[in-house]
Amino acid sequence: MAAVVYNIVLTGVGGQGILTAAKVLGKAAMMAGYYAAVGEIHGLAQRGGSVIGFVRISENPVASTVPEGTADLLLSFEPLEAIRYINYAKKGTTFIVNEAKMVPVSANLGSTVYPSLEEIRKNLEEFGPCHMFDATALAKSLGSTIYVNSVMLGKSASVLSFLLPKEVIEKALEEVLPRDLENNLKAFDLGYQVS
Repeated sequence: MAAVVYNIVLTGVGGQGILTAAKVLGKAAMMAGYYAAVGEIHGLAQRGGSVIGFVRISENPVASTVPEGTADLLLSFEPLEAIRYINYAKKGTTFIVNEAKMVPVSANLGSTVYPSLEEIRKNLEEFGPCHMFDATALAKSLGSTIYVNSVMLGKSASVLSFLLPKEVIEKALEEVLPRDLENNLKAFDLGYQVS
């Protein structure tokens, strides 16, 4: 029998802390006694550009890239990015999506139309449950959008509780983001409490 692998895809826009969040989840998985493979697609992480990261949690070593159509969890720090990487979803994928838009240059120039949040939610819910909320507003309540990744990690902790205890993800967050720890932990807790 093949070993169980839990696949997480993280998407968003450069500068949102996607790769830091992937590192936190990978570290948490290792702290919980699993193998964790963390990967990213290089060359896209410039501020404002599309970013994708991967975390694969397993009992045995695995490659770091999540195969298309196998994501168990898709964390999207920007709503349109969830649609851009929908090819990673499968029936049963859970989505955690920040509702705050960061409209790409192409949409600003009128070459593409940014779909409504309702359209985005409807497309995602064809695959599985979708948790959409304004992580950016929660981060701003602590004084800065820099805390968006900690808010998103908090919500992911509520979804991943069957695999990774909240306390383990918090401990990993403390190790990866030791600066400004108090606000990062507050942001984590705000995300965790989102229904």
